Amino acid sequence: MNFSIISVVILMAVAGGPDAAGAADFGDKIHTNSTKMDLFTECLARSVVYLANNFIATQINTLVIRQSCLNCSYPLYERQRKLIDYVLQHSGPKLAVHITNRKPQVQEISHYTLFVVNNVEAFRKQNWSVPDRVTEHYYHFLIVVSARFQEIGFEYIVRELILASFHVHVPNVIVVIQRTEPQDIRIYAHTFFDADCKPGVQIYEYNRFNASGRLMKSILQLFPPLSFTGNNCTVRVSAHQVPPYFMLKNRKKAMTEKGILLEGSEARGIDAELLLLLAKAMRFRIQLLMPNESTQLYGEANVSGCLAQLAAGKADMAIGSLSGSDKRRNFFSISAVYHQCYFVFVLRSQLASNRYNHLLLPFRRKIWYATGILLLSLLLFIGILRRQILLNYPLESLLVSCFGCPVATQRLATSFWGRYIFVNWLLLTLVLRCAYQAKLFDVLRAPHYIVLPECLQEMIEQNYTLVSSSYHDFYPEYITYRMNSTFQERYRYLENAALGKRLATISLLNNLAYWNRKHRNNSSLTYMREPIYLYQLAIYFPKLSLYKYAIDRKINQLLSSGVMGHIERRYLSVNYIDMRESHHLPKITNDIFVGVYKVIVALFILSMLLFILERLSMKWQGLRQIIEWMQ
Repeated sequence: MNFSIISVVILMAVAGGPDAAGAADFGDKIHTNSTKMDLFTECLARSVVYLANNFIATQINTLVIRQSCLNCSYPLYERQRKLIDYVLQHSGPKLAVHITNRKPQVQEISHYTLFVVNNVEAFRKQNWSVPDRVTEHYYHFLIVVSARFQEIGFEYIVRELILASFHVHVPNVIVVIQRTEPQDIRIYAHTFFDADCKPGVQIYEYNRFNASGRLMKSILQLFPPLSFTGNNCTVRVSAHQVPPYFMLKNRKKAMTEKGILLEGSEARGIDAELLLLLAKAMRFRIQLLMPNESTQLYGEANVSGCLAQLAAGKADMAIGSLSGSDKRRNFFSISAVYHQCYFVFVLRSQLASNRYNHLLLPFRRKIWYATGILLLSLLLFIGILRRQILLNYPLESLLVSCFGCPVATQRLATSFWGRYIFVNWLLLTLVLRCAYQAKLFDVLRAPHYIVLPECLQEMIEQNYTLVSSSYHDFYPEYITYRMNSTFQERYRYLENAALGKRLATISLLNNLAYWNRKHRNNSSLTYMREPIYLYQLAIYFPKLSLYKYAIDRKINQLLSSGVMGHIERRYLSVNYIDMRESHHLPKITNDIFVGVYKVIVALFILSMLLFILERLSMKWQGLRQIIEWMQ
């Protein structure tokens, strides 16, 4: 959106109030020389406007200005006021400038905020709050120091300003400071780690302005990318083993206090490959730790597994199917979400009846009644017309033909009407036999299961017991059975339970798909169609971790480039199919019967060869003797 007019809301731009030593006494003098500006102030103001118009206006259309002049003299206060007036007057038409008021309530910061302060304390006294959305958005601080510093002391104030921003979860910070000369205006940025792998804020000169008011080095963006160069440093990672996300070949070695240095061939899974890609791209080594207990997040002082190691300072990050959508995640810092999956109820599907017993009654009663009536009518008709149709052994021939066996020629009726009746009966038995074979094929192909609940309310009404490692607010506690174990152990518990027992557990849908693929011959587990919630996977860090921001940037690159999608397809290539639903059954096409067609053609060819040999043996006595010898 383009703004032709700069919208300015000015209620008073002093967060901490004027100078306590006497700024209030200058109330009538503040606006007397507003048109005059010294060279130092003018150069600094032009530099700020250049940055705002060329870099911030291309990203967003609103710039928020916050200022504070804490315990400053009147000349410094006047310099800061003129600096902001110049920014308001010369901001481009595409950038609207908003100055916050001086009311005491806490205000949320904007995506791009310009701070004009005289020292570190003035910056820290700002009354702001950062919403808990740092995983979705990044905020940017452009801090302009109105006071001028000599060669000694400016590095300290730059570092302290960046640290103060970092403590409110804002890592994108640029500090503009003016040195001894009017044109000596420098821009400072920071990195997270030094060459000795020590975490901390390391400042460096990012750019500077020349005498003509332009930047010395050409840059595409004002805020440098949050990069991390590990210099082959060792990062402690606590992992939670759960397929198909994190699978380790030798888990016992990683369960020691020091863990193991993870190599590429030792770990598999979506999370494992993501971790190895991050280590390769950011050049750090992985010291893998794996706790004995399962990972749970109950509260700030009640965690277990990987999160317990993270809270105790034994690990720098935790990974392995950890939920970034947990409502208690604010006790830690979490990375950007790199994978999503449904969290579902897992149930055991049970047959409504034995599939072979079901074949004893393949048709409905009406069909059996009609077949019985026809059979009795036929027997009665044969008994009455036995002498007229000259049929020998009629009852025996009838039963033999019902089972698909051939009838001897001498047993067939000689009259036309007798043959006609027998042919009709054979046709009827052929139809019934084909129908029964189709029923047999359908029963073996799609067995009939007991109807399972389709929503949470039906599960509670049918009194299903939930087997879980903890109690959940979405399921009643009185029908929850706590079992502190992995999801594989809970799956086995459901599989080995007595028939008819109503049990359920919870897990990710991909966990169930992986289990069914590994146990495709004996697994009877399925899932309820109504998901509990969407499970978002993320990496966990300690609060205010320096690793988070650099890893977030790399995860976003892997997502946008499609690398994560390729990894997911490798481990989730087989979609979960529930055979209880008829629309999931494959259609019966000619491709299914290709093998049957081949067998029929082979038998036909074989029978033709035997027929030809038999005809030839009638003419050639030697061939006939050979065939008899082979038999």
